[in-house]
Amino acid sequence: MVGAEGPLMPEDLDQLVRQAMSLGTTAHIEKAFAAQAEVQLSEPVPDEELPSRGVLLQRLVTAAQEAARADSAGEESALATALADARSALSALPVGTVQSEPLPPSPVVMLPKVRRRFSLVVEGVGDVEVHESFVTHLRLDAVTSRMIARARQPRIALRSDEEDDLRERAKALVSESQIRAVVINSSDLTEIGPARLLTSFESGPEFIDVHDWTADLHALMERNPSTSLNQVPSLIVPGELVFQRYRAASGGGRLKHLREGKLDSGRQVRLQVVDLHLQDGIVRIFEGATDLAHAPGASEDGFHRTLAQMLEAWANQGCPVLTSRTLEPTGPEGQVDELGGVLAHPWPQWEEHSRSSRVLYLGE
Repeated sequence: MVGAEGPLMPEDLDQLVRQAMSLGTTAHIEKAFAAQAEVQLSEPVPDEELPSRGVLLQRLVTAAQEAARADSAGEESALATALADARSALSALPVGTVQSEPLPPSPVVMLPKVRRRFSLVVEGVGDVEVHESFVTHLRLDAVTSRMIARARQPRIALRSDEEDDLRERAKALVSESQIRAVVINSSDLTEIGPARLLTSFESGPEFIDVHDWTADLHALMERNPSTSLNQVPSLIVPGELVFQRYRAASGGGRLKHLREGKLDSGRQVRLQVVDLHLQDGIVRIFEGATDLAHAPGASEDGFHRTLAQMLEAWANQGCPVLTSRTLEPTGPEGQVDELGGVLAHPWPQWEEHSRSSRVLYLGE
């Protein structure tokens, strides 16, 4: 280490000096001193031998000044020695670590995986007799038109990569039939931001941020701070989500090789969900996570009865409340548990339905 007695000398110093005299350069001496300094820096030093931080800082300043002087004077050997001393002082300085706050996880807005970039959304008519409007203006076949006309909730009638064509069809439907229609893409839906969970009414309506709806929501409620909800909804989208449990197929036999990786349907759970569309985003009521026991006019009959009364009250106050829609998972896709089973969920379909409805009715 570089101390009061100066740096330790390379063992072959005499030979290096002779090379410098014959070659006319001190480059080999400088490299040797630098290498020796690195070795000395890597050697452990007992704590009791380390000088104070003030002494080390002063040594660093002195070394820097000497390095600047040697550089101006063209004294390469003195410069190498000063820099080695500066590195030694700097490496010995105790530097505290700053504990940075962990970044929150990136929001996840799950949407269905589709091949086409644009979608044409129409409102739920609930009248099969108007299917001719979809045939004429959207240029759909009669069977598809009847299915869409029969629905009482918004539906995606068409998907395409041709945005202008879809907008032309939507414009014709709106102007000629007075049926709501809008063309959207995935950015229109994700820009709304992640939905938040309405947790309780015990201290007034409160919600927490949720970045992943497949996570443990109860753990999030214990960990995340709540925020008071002080806005009234502009649109309410209710629904029912079907969660399907799949378990690994059991049994042996001659066809075992065909059953490997196969999943059998298991228990099914249906949970109520209601998206409250506010000016700045979505707050979600979700059965099993939201506590409605202290909601205004809460019923002793439980969550479902209380939720029905809340939807009725919002409708009476003039807030648009859509007809509930049931959505199921498209297949056994989801996180695999330790037993090889899967809990499939319809969150992508719900996010698309709820957010498409927002764009359709609120024009966002």
